[in-house]
Amino acid sequence: MTTANKPAVSPSAAVAGKPRVLVAWIGHADLDGPKEDATKGVGPIAQALRARVFDRALLLSDYSPEVDAPFLAWLATQTAVTLEPFRRALRSPTHFGDIYEAARAASQRCPRQESRYA
Repeated sequence: MTTANKPAVSPSAAVAGKPRVLVAWIGHADLDGPKEDATKGVGPIAQALRARVFDRALLLSDYSPEVDAPFLAWLATQTAVTLEPFRRALRSPTHFGDIYEAARAASQRCPRQESRYA
């Protein structure tokens, strides 16, 4: 990780004893991140990982591994955070029932003591 990629928030800002987990859906802007120049940005997930301190990132995806694997490989070069893909097929990107069930299943990977709302 280069100096430009270091998070703005110090690790001491993390709550003692509670891992910080970023849970996010991989979207088109994220997939385009590795291809964009500095003016367009690197995508919301990479931006979040650069701006905040996390111990791991649980990344939900309804893309096939062939589509999101290049992004995940690139993202691994941008951060020291452990990346965990969580793939679930959706009937459509706006099918709220599928989105809810996928998010609920993914949240089971984050034990309650890791939740900031616990």
